[in-house]
Amino acid sequence: HKDKGWCLSLAGAHWSVAQSIQDVGAQWRFALLPRKLQWLVANCRTRFGPFEVQKAPNGHVLLRCGATRGNLRVGPEGNTGPGGGGGPWARFELVVAGPSLRLKNVGNAEKGWHLGVKGRALIGTAPADDSSLFVFQVAEGSEADEESWQAALTTYLDFDESATLTAAERRQFVDDGYIQKKQVVPQELVQAALAEINKALCSPENVKVSEVDGTTQYCPGVGASPAVRDLLFAS
Repeated sequence: HKDKGWCLSLAGAHWSVAQSIQDVGAQWRFALLPRKLQWLVANCRTRFGPFEVQKAPNGHVLLRCGATRGNLRVGPEGNTGPGGGGGPWARFELVVAGPSLRLKNVGNAEKGWHLGVKGRALIGTAPADDSSLFVFQVAEGSEADEESWQAALTTYLDFDESATLTAAERRQFVDDGYIQKKQVVPQELVQAALAEINKALCSPENVKVSEVDGTTQYCPGVGASPAVRDLLFAS
């Protein structure tokens, strides 16, 4: 039944015919299903894919990007995109991080490169201490369409339907073009950004004077770090 993508799994004390993976915390769960697609959800909010997640040797996984696009790969220069086969550049090791996962690229393991998020894009050169954490989420009602399916490696956030504006806030937005809301950025993003800023403050080079105009910069470069950028692009 290779064409159906079925494999054996242990259901209770009985063997059953099952499909591939629905991954939570690097523990495999199995179900008798057609080949399902799965979203790769970063930091509880940002969604990429969907991918067809396939098992590879040594407990690694492949993220298939579409019918004709091959697997997600991270090349030796850090270029991230579809077109991979089954080699080390296209394989990922699942590293448990609490209830979430980090995806370490096998081909670039010596460099410590993991999947991460920069702006709205999925990148393959994030360091091990990057703030990007992932979970797999089944794309309900979505099966691998061999003709039209393509995984998206950039994303836009879905609108949060729980966000509400009062009549006064709506009026201020119409009149002034902006409103200010407090306590709306998820705390996990705030804490990750604060950790990055505090680390920069402890650096001996956290104060830099420009040789051009003499202005003083504090923690130069920290604003471009993924954790700080996530305050804007992942909230």
